[in-house]
Amino acid sequence: MDFHEIRQRIPLLTYCQQRGISLRHSGQVWLGRCPIHRERNGASFVVWSDQHWSYFGKCSRGGDVIDLERALGGGSVGEAVQRLTGQLPQFVPPPEEPRKNTNKSGGSWNWSCLLRLGGEDTF
Repeated sequence: MDFHEIRQRIPLLTYCQQRGISLRHSGQVWLGRCPIHRERNGASFVVWSDQHWSYFGKCSRGGDVIDLERALGGGSVGEAVQRLTGQLPQFVPPPEEPRKNTNKSGGSWNWSCLLRLGGEDTF
């Protein structure tokens, strides 16, 4: 999953506009009411020029477009990515390590010493 690619394909300001989040431009940032807490007064929600957001109210949260989708829609990061891209996230499991020899001597097992075939003790 390439988060950088998702951030480039879905700019945060475009996402906010599509979600109906009202923002006003103020200097180098965009300000608005927090969409997560449905803030009534003030403008504690800030979208920065580097495509990150911050909320300076109740929870002091922040993040990127994926974090905002997760905060608004709930669920896991994978579910937020799926909603944003329309695709299931592809997680690649790490490669399996080869099994190690459990023989502490490092060589192969000497089975003849371990198995007692025949003899007086055989039941």
